Amino acid sequence: MANRSYLYSTNMIPTAENIGERRTIVGLSESKYNVPIMYRVLLTGTSQVCLSNSWTFRHSPGGSLEPIAIIGSYQQGLANLEKLRAKLTFAGAILLVEEALGFLRQPSNSNAYLLLEPAEVLSMFEEHEEPVGKLPTKIATVCSQLQGDAEYRLQSLAEDLNQLPVSDADTMRSQAGELLGFCDWSNILYEEPSQTGI
Repeated sequence: MANRSYLYSTNMIPTAENIGERRTIVGLSESKYNVPIMYRVLLTGTSQVCLSNSWTFRHSPGGSLEPIAIIGSYQQGLANLEKLRAKLTFAGAILLVEEALGFLRQPSNSNAYLLLEPAEVLSMFEEHEEPVGKLPTKIATVCSQLQGDAEYRLQSLAEDLNQLPVSDADTMRSQAGELLGFCDWSNILYEEPSQTGI
């Protein structure tokens, strides 16, 4: 099985206090073997670490659950992607961003929050690392990279995309995907989200 990162929308920030509470959670996208730039754009500016809605992590048996997911504002994420689209001139990037926007603008996909579940990807090979149990630190590092003003990052990413060489449509799409990530936008994901938390 390919390790994946998963993106959901939800109406609730997963916490130890609301485990078992019914929540709305909608699958949006998954990506194999990485946390794509597209997901990072969506979470930039409002992200914070939170408990996973799908997996548990404890440093020791009986210890407290530790945050291994990232959550942020759905509307801010959509606004980030719209700002990126406005800066793009490269056809392949425009196509990929507009596909994502079309999916994310659907009312049935919208909730208060975007929930990124990157644990499968970031835990790859962890059993060979020392000290074992680095996953929460890895998640916190990714989250810290997403905090702050998004404008500079969006401008830099747009410049990188706009400088790609113009070619045929399929090649340009592939070139843009190499930078933005190859995201499958669908409500049906390999990891079925829990409706009550873990």
